[in-house]
Amino acid sequence: ISSQTTSIQMVFANSNLAGSSNMKRAHIEMVRPNWSWLQEPIGVWESHGFSKFGLVEQIKTTSDSSDYLWYTTSIQVDNGEAFLKDGTRPILHVESLGHDLHVFINGQFA
Repeated sequence: ISSQTTSIQMVFANSNLAGSSNMKRAHIEMVRPNWSWLQEPIGVWESHGFSKFGLVEQIKTTSDSSDYLWYTTSIQVDNGEAFLKDGTRPILHVESLGHDLHVFINGQFA
């Protein structure tokens, strides 16, 4: 997980511009971006985790205290599936308005 914050600091200073003492001049200063990251192990379940059928609304679920809401699902494939026998490549289709999707197959990032 990573995040970036860029701040622009505007400092107004009194100065005489074109002979007027009431005008202010803006001084714009770029502040160095702050980066932070947190590495999380995959498959960590904590006491405040929960299971629910279907998707939930992120802001209500996290009480607007986090920008992150993790969904995890597992698909069990039976040994008799046709694609295992004839070499057909299965397709994973996900409809989502989310920004990220990570897929792991047998514990390996796909």
